[in-house]
Amino acid sequence: MKEKKPKKDKQEQKIAELEQKLSENEEKYLRCMADLQNVRRRAQEDRVDLIRNGSEQVIKNLLPALDNFDRALKSLPEDLKNNNWITGVVALEKIIFDTLKQEGLEEINTAGIKLDTNIHEAVMLDEKGESGLVIEVLEKGYLLNGKVLRPAKVKVGK
Repeated sequence: MKEKKPKKDKQEQKIAELEQKLSENEEKYLRCMADLQNVRRRAQEDRVDLIRNGSEQVIKNLLPALDNFDRALKSLPEDLKNNNWITGVVALEKIIFDTLKQEGLEEINTAGIKLDTNIHEAVMLDEKGESGLVIEVLEKGYLLNGKVLRPAKVKVGK
């Protein structure tokens, strides 16, 4: 009988070793699966950032064109306001801005509010205005998906 016991002990020891290895392999498997999910999530986030940053640069490059449309339309002589060609240019500017709005672009509303250095860049002071209030917008500022793309350049009361 004594001979069977050592064999049984060896088998139990072998089973315990195999159970230990199985447990270790299960832990490794779970860690690998978690790592794989993290890699997939990070890759997806990187793709979204790449798309967002790519469009951000294109939109930033288009802002001077929007500024020029704005300046041209503000200085339009009264007798040309109903001209068909001008109406077409106004419609073109609206189409461009609406398309950029769909990408997340929005104007920063600034006139008459307190200076906020997060969204404003004060480039002029005026003695006449109330201290710290935006008196005039010299160049429009824009947000892209809630992030400041370009601060508004403003005149502020002194």
